[in-house]
Amino acid sequence: MTIDADNTFVVTPHPNRSRARRHGRRRAYVLVAVLALAALATSLGVSFLESNATAMPEAMNYRAQVRAQYIADSGAAMAAHFLAYPPTTVPVGQYWTGQASVSLDGSPDLLDVAVTQSKTDPNRYEVLSVGRAKDPDGSVRAKRLITADVVAPVSDKWTFSQALLDRDVLNVISRVFITGSVHANGNIDISSGSSISGSTTSTGNIRKELTLGIFTNVCLFAQFSCGTPSVRMPTGAAARYQNYLLNGRYHSAHDYNQYSRNTLNKPNADSLNAINMSATNPGRLISYTGGSLTLRANSGNVRLNGGLVVSAGDLILADSGLYEIIAEEGFPALVLAGNVRAGSGNATLRVTGPVLCTGDLDFDNKNNVTFEVTGTLIKTGTFANFRNDSTFNITWTSARSWLWDVEAAPKPFTVLSWREK
Repeated sequence: MTIDADNTFVVTPHPNRSRARRHGRRRAYVLVAVLALAALATSLGVSFLESNATAMPEAMNYRAQVRAQYIADSGAAMAAHFLAYPPTTVPVGQYWTGQASVSLDGSPDLLDVAVTQSKTDPNRYEVLSVGRAKDPDGSVRAKRLITADVVAPVSDKWTFSQALLDRDVLNVISRVFITGSVHANGNIDISSGSSISGSTTSTGNIRKELTLGIFTNVCLFAQFSCGTPSVRMPTGAAARYQNYLLNGRYHSAHDYNQYSRNTLNKPNADSLNAINMSATNPGRLISYTGGSLTLRANSGNVRLNGGLVVSAGDLILADSGLYEIIAEEGFPALVLAGNVRAGSGNATLRVTGPVLCTGDLDFDNKNNVTFEVTGTLIKTGTFANFRNDSTFNITWTSARSWLWDVEAAPKPFTVLSWREK
C-alpha cells in the first residue's frame, strides 16, 4: 500500500499472491480434465464389457456347431463305406443298418446312423446321420442332422461274343464241334474231324490240319485272324464265386461241405433245388471245397438248378446217365479249378450257362461220352482223350453268354440327394 501526495491510499496487488491464484486455477482445470478422462474410460470399458460379454459363449457355440456338422458328415461317409464293405457282423445277403451312440474319437460327442432300404427299389437306401456335440458335463450344445439318399452300384457284366475262349494255346481236337466264334490268347491248332462255324481269332498263329498230322497256316483266310489283341477274360478263381458281390450286396454260395459227402446224386440235387436261396445266394451257386466231387446217376438222372463251384479237385461223371446243370442267368454253370473227367461210358453232361474251367476236359477214353455247353466255355486246360464215338458240343447263345463280374473290386455307392438340418 502507498500514499500519494494528496493523502490518497492506493492499493497495489502483491505479485506473489497473484501468481498463487493462477496456479490454483490451473490445478482445478487439470483435475476436471482427469475426471472427464476417467469418466470416458469408464464409459468405454463398460461399453466394451457389455459388447463382449457373450463373445466366449458364441465362440463355443460356433465351435460345437462345426463339430456336430463334421460328426454328421462322418456318419454319412461311414454308412456309404459299410454298405460297400459290410462288417463281419452283417449276415450274408443283408446290409449294414447303422449304429447308435458312436464316439468317433473317444470324446463325449456322439453319432447316430440309421440306414433303411427303399421299399420300392432294393438298390436304394436312406441314410440318417445325427451328430451331437456335447459339453464336458454331458449336455448337448449343438446338433446336426443329415439325410442322404444313396444308390448301390450296378455290377459290371462280362459279355462274350465267342462260344469258346481260351486263356492260352488252344487245340481244337477231333470231335469238338463249335457253333459260334473262337478266340485264344495264344496259338490255335484246329484238327480235322472238328468244326467251327464262326470266326477264329488268335493273338498268335492259327493252323488247320489238312491230313493226319500235317497242319498249315490259315491266317490269310477270311475266317481266320492272327495277331489280334488279347481278350480279357474272367480268371475263374473259385474264391470269387464262393463269396461274391452283386449290385453292392454280398452273397455266399451254398456250402455243400455241410452234408459231409463227396458225391451228388438225384436225391441230393432234388434237395438242393428245393432250397430258396434268393436272399443270400441269388446265383444259386453250390460250393464244394473238399476235393473232387463225383456226380452219380445210379439213382436216376441228375438235374441241378444252379451252378457248381469245385475249388480243390475234379468233377467226375461216375455213372452212365444224364447230368444236367442249369445256371441262373448271369452266373456260371461250372467253376472248376480242376478237370472234368468221365468215369464211365454212356454219360452225358449237359450244361446251360457259361463254364469257367482251369483244368482239362478229359473223357478218359470212355465210350459214348457227350459234353454239351449252351453258352460260352472259358478254359485254360486241354480237350483230352476223346474217342470217335464221343462229342463235345459248344453252342453260343446271347442269353447264356454273359456273366455278372463278381470278380471285380467293390465300387462306391452314389449319393443321389443330401439334406442338412
